[in-house]
Amino acid sequence: MESQSQARTLINEAGSPTMDGYCWVTGWWWVWPVLIVVGLSVLVYLGVLLARGRLSGSRGGGADGGAGYSARRVLDERYARGEIDEEEYRRRMAELQ
Repeated sequence: MESQSQARTLINEAGSPTMDGYCWVTGWWWVWPVLIVVGLSVLVYLGVLLARGRLSGSRGGGADGGAGYSARRVLDERYARGEIDEEEYRRRMAELQ
């Protein structure tokens, strides 16, 4: 026991940032891993949003509005595939506007 006390005294005399031989940040060691996990989680979440196009404004939230833009897009695709004729296309487009 006395050898530990002497070792602590030597460490303190050497100018180490300790108090009674213990590092002063010992109780806060868990903060950095938590911050790293939270930061990485936020980056992954933002990456997913960016990949889906929600941050770039390419889908929804644009000048046309979210739901209207999607409905027009679906209507255009159905018309292009021939699922609806021109009359049906124009009628539904008028309803969307």
